[in-house]
Amino acid sequence: MVRSAIVLAAAPCIAAADTLSLLQQHVVVDMEDYDDYDDAVDYAGKGGDRPVRERPVRPLGGKTGKETTTLAPPAPTPAPTDAPTPAPTDAPTPAPTPAPTDAPTPAPTDAPTPAPTDAPTPAPTDAPTPAPTDASVTPAPTPPGSCVAYPGNEAVPAGQLPYAGMTACQTSTYGSLSYATRALTNSVSNRWSGTCTHTQSGSDTAWWVQLAETSIVDSVQLTNRADCCGSRLHNVDILVGGQLCANTGSIGDGATVKYNCPSPLTGNEIMLRSKTGMLITVCGFQAYGRAAAAAAAVAPTPAPTFVGEATAYKKCDGLSAATTCIDGFKCKSGTCKGTAGKNDRCRDNSFYKNNPNSAADDTACKDGLTCKGYVYQKKWGECK
Repeated sequence: MVRSAIVLAAAPCIAAADTLSLLQQHVVVDMEDYDDYDDAVDYAGKGGDRPVRERPVRPLGGKTGKETTTLAPPAPTPAPTDAPTPAPTDAPTPAPTPAPTDAPTPAPTDAPTPAPTDAPTPAPTDAPTPAPTDASVTPAPTPPGSCVAYPGNEAVPAGQLPYAGMTACQTSTYGSLSYATRALTNSVSNRWSGTCTHTQSGSDTAWWVQLAETSIVDSVQLTNRADCCGSRLHNVDILVGGQLCANTGSIGDGATVKYNCPSPLTGNEIMLRSKTGMLITVCGFQAYGRAAAAAAAVAPTPAPTFVGEATAYKKCDGLSAATTCIDGFKCKSGTCKGTAGKNDRCRDNSFYKNNPNSAADDTACKDGLTCKGYVYQKKWGECK
């Protein structure tokens, strides 16, 4: 039991010795470091610098060569510093948008967007505005209406303005069969519905055609309805290019009448305009004249003027008084000719020689005939 107590008492001592041994292994004092201190003090007292002495290479574990294990002291907590912006790395910020290339934006082309301009008034056409007429007869402007282009190709006789190219209009249309172009024909049917147009009534009723081209109009021919309502075409003005050609007056039922203008009128529109506000029905329409451009191109050469009175009753050329036929004769193929036919009574040139002012062309034989048996102031001759 005493032995056991001794063992138990020795156990703390052994533990303490082991702990001391561990401390000796960790704390090793290098005495040579302190030897350097003595040398330094000694030389400092002599006023000189201590020579540098090389240290011998020590084996790992100090002078004894024993291996030691050194525990690194714990790293101290770093002193807080202002966190600077991190130093730039070798990897720079990504390159910015590339600099513009050597190829700049192409220069604007020679054709820039056109500057807006005021749209000019269209160049005038060959159809001039009709010359103004006297203010007292100038009609109102063309009223609005429904228009239909002539769809056919009907041939017309010489001197009549062609239907082809015309457009017919009227201020209003009654029913589905009375459209404005029905009257544009020479094959007239004057009983309803035939070839008759028909407007509705109103304060300003009108029917008109727009011509294919500007024309010189001499006359206009109209056909009235026969089976009814002929008064619808009474007291209607006929206007050419806004100029009064004629008035229909009291045209009879079913009648076809040609209205001659007092003088040729130029225009590109012929209008029938009621003066009473009554509706208009027309069953046939023809206009006579010629295209203005064609008329200008073939204008006849004016007859020559000469001094003196015409005296020719034989040969003629119309260039002088002596070679111009006397009144009543016509110059044909260089010869003055009368109008008496075959076997008609006649006078020969002995009569006209003595009566140069006679207008009795009916007693001079026609071209190709000769007055036979005439005796001046005694006997009639006969054309043979």
